[in-house]
Amino acid sequence: MRKTTLVAIALIGTLVTGLYYLKQEVQGVERRLAAVRLDIARDRQAIHVLRAEWTYLNRPSRLARLSGRHLKLQRVAPEQIRTFDELPEHFAPTDATKRIERSAKAGVSR
Repeated sequence: MRKTTLVAIALIGTLVTGLYYLKQEVQGVERRLAAVRLDIARDRQAIHVLRAEWTYLNRPSRLARLSGRHLKLQRVAPEQIRTFDELPEHFAPTDATKRIERSAKAGVSR
């Protein structure tokens, strides 16, 4: 009986020690999970702020003002527009381009 009691006490001690270490491990994993969830929440908030800033910076009125100030674009004059036939020979259209141009003209005249 004494031998069985000692084995039982050793087994219970081993189980208690194992449960204690398992509890500690679970608590550590829970802390890491909480930290990851907090990071995710911060990242979502940052994404929300960045999207709002992107929308604000891409306002058409702002972009028009900036392009007017920095790009110095001018309207295309009708004299600047040319046809494929007017291009130099090394820019001459291929047969495929001519077919596309003909089908486009045919589609317009319908």
